[in-house]
Amino acid sequence: MNEKILFVDDDSNLLASMERNLRRQFRLETAVSAEAGLKKIDESGPFAAVFSDRQMPGMDGTQFLAEVCRKNPDTVRVLLTGNVNLHQAVSAVNLGNIFRILIKPYPVEMVAKVAEDSIKQYRLVVAEKELLAKTLCGSIKLLSDILSMVDANSFGRAEKLRNLTAKMLAKVPLADSWETQMAAMLASIGSVTLPPEILLKHKAGEPLSKNEEQLFETIPGITARLLCNIPRLEGVARIARYQGKRFDGAGYPNDGTLGEQIPAASRLLKILLIIA
Repeated sequence: MNEKILFVDDDSNLLASMERNLRRQFRLETAVSAEAGLKKIDESGPFAAVFSDRQMPGMDGTQFLAEVCRKNPDTVRVLLTGNVNLHQAVSAVNLGNIFRILIKPYPVEMVAKVAEDSIKQYRLVVAEKELLAKTLCGSIKLLSDILSMVDANSFGRAEKLRNLTAKMLAKVPLADSWETQMAAMLASIGSVTLPPEILLKHKAGEPLSKNEEQLFETIPGITARLLCNIPRLEGVARIARYQGKRFDGAGYPNDGTLGEQIPAASRLLKILLIIA
């Protein structure tokens, strides 16, 4: 096993016992306090699993595992306790998202079994995240490729818009910068659903009829509907949906959204669309 486990307890004798009994089966590191455990995580992490005693001087195990969760959400957390207290157990689970609770005294065999289960859980979480990330990247690339084949003009504009967005975000960061850049790149993907003859007229700079102009106005909504079906792109879909909305509430979509209700990323996108 390449994954590491961290065992935190203020009882140095217990730590020594765990090292003797588990070091051949696991890559085990130990710490004698919550503070020392956090330092280990910062210097030697990430760890697949962290085992922590509940009652320790200073920061207790529940607080420690909650901090571990904040630092490394994928790390599986196990609480060790010398007594059964339902209130404390519920608090520990809620604060630190605990995977298992072990009640002292516990045999080494039980610790080994929980460690194996923890590593399996860690691998499952990491594998799912990797799969989702690859699926997401693949979906975005597929949409970009489709746009480049169907409407090269819109694709070129999307590339320019993405570059402008990246430069602007470097100067004025937004909380959803990643989503903003994705929205900039995919802002025109809805155009692939428009009739080819309208796209050709638009590409050639020919005047469009009122109905054709109205079709172009619906592109943000079409884009949003396409994107919201892809996991983790719900925020990107919302940004794209309001990219043409004016601050006074005018424009598409006609849903009463105005002013600060319009996502900041959508307002930025609207400005940059004029430049692009």
